Amino acid sequence: DKRVEDGEKLAQMAEVCLEDYIESDPLTGIRKEDPEKRKNRIEAAEDYARSALYNDPDELNYYLLLATIQENRGHHRRARNTLLRALNPGGEDTSDDANLLRRLGMNAYTLGDHEEALLFLDGSYSIDPEEPETIEFLGHVHTKIGNYAEALGYLRRAELIMDPACPIYTSIGECYLRLNDLQNALLYFTAAVVLDNLSVDALYGLAESQTRLGMLKEAFCTIESASEIDNRRGGSDNQIRSNPKIDLLRMNLTFCRNMGSFPIRILDFEKHGKQRR
Repeated sequence: DKRVEDGEKLAQMAEVCLEDYIESDPLTGIRKEDPEKRKNRIEAAEDYARSALYNDPDELNYYLLLATIQENRGHHRRARNTLLRALNPGGEDTSDDANLLRRLGMNAYTLGDHEEALLFLDGSYSIDPEEPETIEFLGHVHTKIGNYAEALGYLRRAELIMDPACPIYTSIGECYLRLNDLQNALLYFTAAVVLDNLSVDALYGLAESQTRLGMLKEAFCTIESASEIDNRRGGSDNQIRSNPKIDLLRMNLTFCRNMGSFPIRILDFEKHGKQRR
């Protein structure tokens, strides 16, 4: 069928454009490229993927490819709609596809819908309990929900089977912090910052751990770094400004530095942050 063949060629072209776009990322890419050319490349990738899907609307992989491109563009709600459409392509029920359910769960997590994320990830896990990313994101979601002991079970499994990664170490550190295992929290947040010293979440967790352990000078330096990165990025990144407790911790550490005392319990920050959300 020529339409199917054309769809395959278009999908391949979309994948090439997407790969070029990722490889030229200004922060993590392996080569440099003019920003306008890079923008044109990801737009072309989406056009090719849409054309592939038009040629063969029953092909699940084309939905997944288009959603990946949209997520790389930061269009997470568009990606969600694409993934939801993939649940019933051409009338075929794909609700038992572990990969699709995992992608829906990861997308919901990115959008902050943790209950929906848990629903999809649990479904994916019931079909394929050995998939590393499903295990990892179940850990992240349970951390966000506050199921810290359960989250640790998933995250420690992910730590054993996946390459070292800042998000995994950050979530493990968060679990230990909320379970009042401060030494392990300090250990994992430190490891997270070593892997990515621009992660605001990891830096905040490290600063709170240091504060609760009485390492106030170290905590002040750490929270200053977090605040600087936070301000420099201007709240445009999903990760940035997601932690409203940064300014409160910085304010109290500044007071501590100036007055030589620490009047506000750090344990109250979690409650404060939830109230501000």
